[in-house]
Amino acid sequence: MPQMIDLAQNRLLVIHQNGRRYAVTIARISEAEWLEIFFDAIAFSLGKGRCASNSESLNATRAAGVRLFEGTAIACEGYPHLEGVPDWQTKIPPSHKLAFGDALFETLVLRDDRSPRCLPDQKRVICLQSLWSAGGTGAMCKHRHLTHYFKAPSGRQRQQIDNAYGALRRMSGFSRRGETVLLRPLQLFPARSLISAYNELIIRVDGYVLDGKPLTSDRAEIVLNMDAFHKVMAVRPVFSWAPAQIKERMVM
Repeated sequence: MPQMIDLAQNRLLVIHQNGRRYAVTIARISEAEWLEIFFDAIAFSLGKGRCASNSESLNATRAAGVRLFEGTAIACEGYPHLEGVPDWQTKIPPSHKLAFGDALFETLVLRDDRSPRCLPDQKRVICLQSLWSAGGTGAMCKHRHLTHYFKAPSGRQRQQIDNAYGALRRMSGFSRRGETVLLRPLQLFPARSLISAYNELIIRVDGYVLDGKPLTSDRAEIVLNMDAFHKVMAVRPVFSWAPAQIKERMVM
């Protein structure tokens, strides 16, 4: 049985350098903390507009990861000189902070599921892959097939998401067909609206547990406990799905 993500537990991030092991414990990241990171991305894009280069976008994403790490790390191993030091999170070597911050964003949609599967009952199915926490061997575990099952969005919900994207694009000076300022994973998207859509559409999930108990079809528990970044990454492709259309031709 594949190892599942326990959303109730802290995360253990591990890196190695020159034969030495370094680890940090990350507390559960709240929705408010994730939203702050998303808003930082929007602020960056509005400040840079069309002038944001790929390197600037990537640096902004990595800097956001460092801020998230510094705000959520609660313990460390491999840094004896930092024991009892106030604000030790800010005193970890910069390259280590970047590595830990990058790990917090290691979640993506599996390539085959960028266009969501549509089941016969019109459900949408999205699979994520995520680097989450170190397992019993001490190595970081990459979880695949973290599956999210959604109801098909209504026309109203599609319009709400479309309006939210449009508002961001207008603020940043882009056309409706326009460009995206930031490289993934911190792209220009309305995180709060997408999280609300996830909460309305989610039916069940596979690959997650809560204190060891499988988190499957209990919608209230999923909405309350699912990681906000996973919510955003899973629900975004649902709104890229286009219904099949019947082509018509004139018969003389």
